[in-house]
Amino acid sequence: MNISSIKYKRPPKEVAGAVEIIQGESYDVRHILFKVENYDMAVEILFDKYLSSWRKSREKDTADLVIDEDTQYFKLIDPIITLLSFMVELQFKAIILNDNDTREKGHNLKKLFKLLDPAYQIILKEEVSKIYLEITDKSSDGFDFYTTLENQKNVFTNWRYSFEKGSNVNIIFLKALKDSLYIFMEPVVYEKSATVFKTDLLLKLEDRIRNEKLTR
Repeated sequence: MNISSIKYKRPPKEVAGAVEIIQGESYDVRHILFKVENYDMAVEILFDKYLSSWRKSREKDTADLVIDEDTQYFKLIDPIITLLSFMVELQFKAIILNDNDTREKGHNLKKLFKLLDPAYQIILKEEVSKIYLEITDKSSDGFDFYTTLENQKNVFTNWRYSFEKGSNVNIIFLKALKDSLYIFMEPVVYEKSATVFKTDLLLKLEDRIRNEKLTR
């Protein structure tokens, strides 16, 4: 993918480790997507280590989490949540901007979700639920998408300062949300017409609903 409006410029030798990012004049979807891809790389590296510790902790017969060699990567939860929640926010904003040419502000994930096309909302709910249960290795866990989204809607603003007032977070839900949102990034990634993409998606949704009715 060629994102021509964003370039890196090599820093002066005396400024060790610094990189200056030169952005184009326009604020567009590809600027946001560029950031999303960067965050995604960091999130995936950190999340794999966290998930390994999370699964090992479930094998231990202790009431409290003990940080040891097996579970040391639980310490990564702070940077993962901060990066992951902000990345999900950017994905929402990129989709909304691409579909409606609207620049949304704020960090509330539920409000951004409600601004998506209704068909997107239905499919996103299904995909998140499927990925969530795959990661947690459970066929059912009383998981409810809308309740979880309500509980996690302010996770970015809350988690940045969790040491001040505490915060509840569902990292698996956010990971599932991030992975599922890539479905709706297709018009941006592959330079498709948003209208054509939405029409194809609605046809798939109609087929899915029709098939569900036939199997009931």
